[in-house]
Amino acid sequence: MKRWADQKEAAHIGDLVLVKLLPQQFKSLRKVECILTNRTVRRHGVPPYKEYFIKWKNFPNSEASWERAEDLWQFKHLI
Repeated sequence: MKRWADQKEAAHIGDLVLVKLLPQQFKSLRKVECILTNRTVRRHGVPPYKEYFIKWKNFPNSEASWERAEDLWQFKHLI
C-alpha cells in the first residue's frame, strides 16, 4: 500500500532522491589511455597501498585521477 501512497507525495528538503546517472559518469565504462605515474600511500594505522594516476581515453587531462591498484583489476595487463 505504501508504494502507491507515496506516488503523490512531493520530495522535501532532506529526502533521499535517486539520481539517474548518464553512461559517461560510470568509471567502469572508461578505458585507460595510459598510466602517468604511481605512488604508495602510507597512513598511520592503515596498511600501505599503491595508487596509479590514470589518463582516461577520450577524456581531457583534467579528468585524470588517482585510482587504487585493487580498483584497476580489469586493467591489470597495463600495470
